[in-house]
Order: sequence, then structure tokens, then C-alpha cells
Amino acid sequence: MLNVKPSFSIVTIVYNDITHILSTMDSVINQSYKEIEYILIDGRSTDGTKEAILEYLKKIGEITLEEQDKHRLYIEGFIACSSSISFKFLSEEDRGIYDAMNKGITLATKEWINFMNCGDRFYDTQVLEKFSQQRLDSYDVVYGDTEIFYNDQHISLLKHAPNHLKHSLKAYGNNLIHQSCFFKTKLHQIHHYQSQKYKIASDYELIYRLFYLGAQFYHLQFPISVFSTGGSSDMAAFKRNKECFLISLRYDQNIFYNSYYFLFATLKKIIKLYFPSISKTIIENLKSASPSPQKIIKQEILYQAPFFSIIIPVFNTETFIRQTLQSCINQTFSNLEIILVDDCSTDHSIKIAQEYAQQDLRIKIIHHPKNLGVFHSRLSGVSHAIGKYILFVDSDDFLALDTCEILYSSLYQNHVDILHYNMSRFPKRLFNLTPQIYLGDLRDNAQISNFFNQSKSFQSLCEKAFCLETIQKAYKILLDITPPLNLIEDGLVILVLSFYAKSYKGIGARLYFYRNNPGSLTHTISQESLNKKIKDYLKLFKTLQYLQKIYPHQQESILIFKKKVISAFVLEARYYDSKILENILEQLLNLDIQIAYTPCHLLPTFIQSCLISYHFFQRWQTLARIGVYLMSFGQIKL
Repeated sequence: MLNVKPSFSIVTIVYNDITHILSTMDSVINQSYKEIEYILIDGRSTDGTKEAILEYLKKIGEITLEEQDKHRLYIEGFIACSSSISFKFLSEEDRGIYDAMNKGITLATKEWINFMNCGDRFYDTQVLEKFSQQRLDSYDVVYGDTEIFYNDQHISLLKHAPNHLKHSLKAYGNNLIHQSCFFKTKLHQIHHYQSQKYKIASDYELIYRLFYLGAQFYHLQFPISVFSTGGSSDMAAFKRNKECFLISLRYDQNIFYNSYYFLFATLKKIIKLYFPSISKTIIENLKSASPSPQKIIKQEILYQAPFFSIIIPVFNTETFIRQTLQSCINQTFSNLEIILVDDCSTDHSIKIAQEYAQQDLRIKIIHHPKNLGVFHSRLSGVSHAIGKYILFVDSDDFLALDTCEILYSSLYQNHVDILHYNMSRFPKRLFNLTPQIYLGDLRDNAQISNFFNQSKSFQSLCEKAFCLETIQKAYKILLDITPPLNLIEDGLVILVLSFYAKSYKGIGARLYFYRNNPGSLTHTISQESLNKKIKDYLKLFKTLQYLQKIYPHQQESILIFKKKVISAFVLEARYYDSKILENILEQLLNLDIQIAYTPCHLLPTFIQSCLISYHFFQRWQTLARIGVYLMSFGQIKL
């Protein structure tokens, strides 16, 4: 028997919502699985929505049929870059959302139908791909989990659908979000929505009706959609509860359970609408405390997961940490957690952090038993993080207050492994340039690796948002590094990360503020700090040798990075005498790193170290250092 690939009719209903329609359309058209018939039903919008849809379709597709009069517009066509995606667009007046959805059902011709209405979107670009890998021919309705986004609070909650519907339906179907359901199209064309009888809860009635008639349901154990609250059902919450009560009573005559859920659902809406500060967790506790339907309550598991985890390594930054924490806790997007990793500070840094933690439950503090360095502090933070995306912030730097909101807006439309944004340095200094950024999208691993390879500076972790799963892969490879490691650890993680990242996006917004802290190890000039740096460089070279063994196909990238490290290592000698330079060259020789250069005592150490450094990594900043040194007669060493 042939394994026929499934096909999908995706229907989007819209009326006067020009703000959200394009993001919903993007989430459908950008699906990696392309056997799609995309149907858009517009209720004759007057705010420019219809025109925006037309412009979008004409830009990316080819129109094969167009019918228009003063009351109706209908077009058909296909996406130019993928003829497997066809589209149908109907714009005419309707008698409400379910009347419009019935029109979509009539136009559908594919095996499965899903309603992804305006303002909502698929969870990611792989949803239909994952669906297609299942054998679901024997089922009538397939449903999955849903991420619910509360627009008024910028909070996302992952809501798990129930494995069994019998009890959950009595709870007004709260676990079955319509946008996360796929119906057999032929079945749906027999069972339309009762659009005039139930104007707000007809989707609930349909699911209850199909279940009552013996339709076969199947639960996919992954999220299907992101559902944004604020639609017609949300604004007319009390009327929906009344309709759900009547529907449930129609199919299940148990007045006790139906009355219980009607009262509970009404109370929940009252609290949500008029007492928004009351925690949703308290609502769930009230439900579980009810004496009657414990088994029913277990079907619904609703939890809040932070979208961002902000990781802050802390070591002796009491002067700056207040500003750092205030920039994080006062973000305009609040669905985040803040993880501080105490690396055995000897000042009041952690005491200050604890004061903030007592006032903000989103703050977690992890304590190291001994000083492990920046690399292992970030590793500890990643191992405790539960956010979808990771942000790294040093405890002497800070973020713009709208950083997370801007990043979320970008990631909401386009999930990527790395979202790169801009930074500002202060106070500004010559040669302290910001890391290179690519403004745009990279969707190929080779392109991403090439971008990082060609960067004329070491890439930082601090002005990027990383998908948690991707950053975890990179740190897992580097677990065996002996602590502490405080130099170029950012670049090392980025190097390994580039082997796994499949998507990258760069935006120009300057959201991260990097402080030129003279007290940091990087800026400290002393024999003690030099000894620490030499140990770090030797660990880096040892790690690169290990990476060369386990990544035989990444030799070029590793070699390019290795040359950058050699260049930085030799450059450390510029502040010291010729013996330090000779010692560094000897250390490199012991690592089988050949340098075709014989120290010349006639040249100042500063000039020699810069020339050798430039040999391995050609940066104009190195030549500029030499120029400034010569013009100042050796008085200025940059």
C-alpha cells in the first residue's frame, strides 16, 4: 500500500486586522512542508486589510483566476517559489466568524483542514512536517498542544491538550484550542458550524458534536499553534460561557457537573477581566481544591514558561550590578527569568542581588563553591535555564528597557537559532569597535559559519539571543574545560555553536550596552593578570586540538579561529618587555605552532608583538596601534 503524503487546507478568517494578518500569513506560507492550499476569507475589511492581502499575494505568487464585482472579490493562484502552495482569497460580507469559516470549508479541497485565524500562527515552521510524519489516516480529528499568548500581559503559557476528551469536554473544552485542531475535510463538509445558533462557541459545539457521534480523535504530543487572546471569544467571555453551558447540557444531561463548570468558568473570566493581578496559578489551585471533580481537573495542566532566560555571571561588580539588574527587571516584556551565578564574589555584589531577589520572584541565584570563571558561570546558568531563548548579560553591563520586547517581536514572527542585535560601548574608546553583525537572514549552516569566520573581531555572546537547545549543544561539547576560563570564551562557544546553528537573523537595534570596565581581567596590566591570561590561552589551544579531532569536517573554521587566538596571545606582550614576548613564542612552539619570526632586540617589543599578531590575523586596528605608537614616540600603547 502506497504511503500517500497528507495535504492541508489552511483557512484564515480576518476582518479589519491589518496589524496581524501578514504575520499569520507568514506562519502558513513559511511551513517547511508545502502541500498546502491556503484559503483566506475576508469580511470586506475597510481598514486596508484586503489591500494588504492582495499586495502580499501578488508579490509572492501568481494569480490564475480573478472575479470581482462591487460586492465580492475572489482570486486563485499559487506561490511562485513553491507551486505546491496554492491560495484562494474571498472578500465579501458575512454573518459572523463561523459563517466565514463555513465558506472556507466549502472552498477546501485537501485532505485535512485547519483554521489559523488572523492574529494566531503556527508554533514553528515544522508543524506540518511533523504532522506528515505520523500515520493518521484512521483518525477524524487530530489535535495538539497550544502556546497561549496573553497580549495584555506579554505572558506565554504552554497549554497541554488532554489525551482523553470525555471529561475535558465538560470543562468547556478549555484544553482543545481550535487553532491546534485538524479535521478531515470531508467530515467537516458534512458537519458545518452552527453559525447562527451559536455565534461565539460554535467551535466548541462542533467538537462536542463530533465526539458525541463517535469521531476518532488523536492527540499529537507537540505544540501546533500560538493563540493570542483578545479575539471575539475573549471579549465576549461571559456570553461564550453561557453558550458552552447550553451546549454541554445538550450533549451531557448531568446538571451538577455542567453547573459546576459554568460557575467556575464565569469566576475565572471575572478574575481575568477585573482582577488581572491575581495569579493564574491561584486560579488553578482553586480548581484543584474543589471536592468533586479531581479526575477532571488532572486533565488540564497549565503552566507558565519564561520566553527568555537572562543569565548574569557575577563577580565583584558591586558598583554596577544595580544598574544591570534594574535594566533586566524593568523590561517592557516581562515573561522572563533572571539567573544570577555567584562566582564567589568577595564584595557586596550578591548581597545587592539578594535584595532584588526578595522583591522579584523571577530572579534566581546560583552559588558556586569556588571561583570557576566566566565560562563555567555561564554554563551553570544555561544548565538551570528553562526559557526558550537565552540572553547573556555581564554584571557590569546593561540592556535597553525594550530589549526583550523588540527581540520577542522578531522571534514571534521568525524563530531562529541566533538572533543578533547591536551593542554600544561606553565610554567610547579608540579601537573598541562593536562585533560585526550581518543585517538580514541566514538560513544555511555554511553561510552562518562563513559569517563568523570572516568576522574581524571575536564574536561576543552578550548581544545575541540563542535558542536554548542550540546553546546547550555547544556547551555540552565544551564540558571538559578545566576552570577557570575568562578569556575569549565567548568566541569559543560561538565557534562550536556555528557548527549546529541552522538559522540566523541580524537586526540593527542597539540594545546592549557594554561598559569598558578598567577593573576587568581584560583591561588589567600586571604580571599576575598576565599569568592568568597565559593559562587561559593554553586551555584554549588544548580545546582547539580536541575540536579538530571530533570535527574533521570543520578544520577550516577551527584553523581560522586558532589564528585569531594566536594573534591575541602574541598581542598580550605589547605592554611588557622582550622576555615576555620570547616566553609567549616559546609557549606556542611547545604547542607545535611554528612562527617564522626571530625576535629583534633593535625593535621595541610593542612593535614586534603587533607585527607578529598581524601576520596571523590581519586587522587594521593592529596597524593603527603601530601608527599611534610611532607618532607618540612610544608614549601611547593601545
